[in-house]
Amino acid sequence: PGIDVRLSTDKEHINPERGRFDLVITVIDGEEVLRARDVLLFREQIGVVLTPALMPSAKQLRTSGLSSIPRLATRTRPNAWATWDALVGASAADAKIKPAAQFEHYYFTIGAALSGLGACVVPWHLVADEVTGGRLVAPFGFRETGYRYILRGSRPADRKSARFSAWLRDEAA
Repeated sequence: PGIDVRLSTDKEHINPERGRFDLVITVIDGEEVLRARDVLLFREQIGVVLTPALMPSAKQLRTSGLSSIPRLATRTRPNAWATWDALVGASAADAKIKPAAQFEHYYFTIGAALSGLGACVVPWHLVADEVTGGRLVAPFGFRETGYRYILRGSRPADRKSARFSAWLRDEAA
């Protein structure tokens, strides 16, 4: 209450150093050092998700994994499957499987998975409700990628920015 929040997703024109924004939610990799005023919101975790109807039996899962399920990809992160394969030490054969379909954004990819078109690799925070609600399953769980979602201030925090930062950190937890 009492804080005017305006959102922009135009990452091409957002530069926290220029000071047009009080706070910017951004993603940094594991190599970048957090700055003094940065607030860590959460560490990214990704996993393979699919509908329960497409889930192979336990025996099939042990012997062939998900190789018979079409892979869905996203232009948001074209290397998602390669990242996943590297995180889990996938076989060379699995790493060579080409996606059956590619979608413009994660949300379309998740929608395709929810429709039963295949499996996709997505960040936990985008599918938490679908997984906890049972609409999607994550047979191999989720793994940390090294990316961190942070809140970065462009100027010293005022009272409202500090309140908003604390609220957002608590919500992310």
